[in-house]
Amino acid sequence: MPHKDQKYIIALQNNNEALIKEIKTNCFGSLKKHVLKNSGNLSDAEDLFQTSLTIVWETVRKKEVEMSTNFCGYFYGFYSKIWLNILRERGKMPSEEIKDIKMEEVENELSIEDKRLIVFNECLNKLSESCQKLYKLQFAGKSAKQIVQLMNISNANAVFQRKFDCNKRLKKIIEEHPDFDTLQFNINT
Repeated sequence: MPHKDQKYIIALQNNNEALIKEIKTNCFGSLKKHVLKNSGNLSDAEDLFQTSLTIVWETVRKKEVEMSTNFCGYFYGFYSKIWLNILRERGKMPSEEIKDIKMEEVENELSIEDKRLIVFNECLNKLSESCQKLYKLQFAGKSAKQIVQLMNISNANAVFQRKFDCNKRLKKIIEEHPDFDTLQFNINT
């Protein structure tokens, strides 16, 4: 019999917004506490939540994941390693028990794709709200016609033009990121 929290894996695979909001309700408190205890602030916690959820989403879409523990415990495994990596980059050490984790383990466990995804999310968050909303709708599988209605854009051609403009801005932000060369991004507008 599957674990009761398997529903969150299925929710991520199917973009079930109600259950994805439930993930935030259930898991954000412990993530926020973890970040605040370890040299972070509320903004860091919100960014970490979004980045970690995106990585979990990518993971469960690429391979079958069967829950054997509660989802927040599974989620902790992602966000604690990502946060530790961020702290290392900032030159700060955490105060919680995670300081026993070796830095090399974190480096090895975060694949280059995970690191690219973290940078991508950081750069995406620097875009205008309009571009962020456009990407969110696109990632959710919405068609240009649906985006026209949801964003109150004049027509599908305007959606494609806005997407082109957003892609150019995002590419520029990514290219200016300090890790751009080391992560070998392959981006096209």
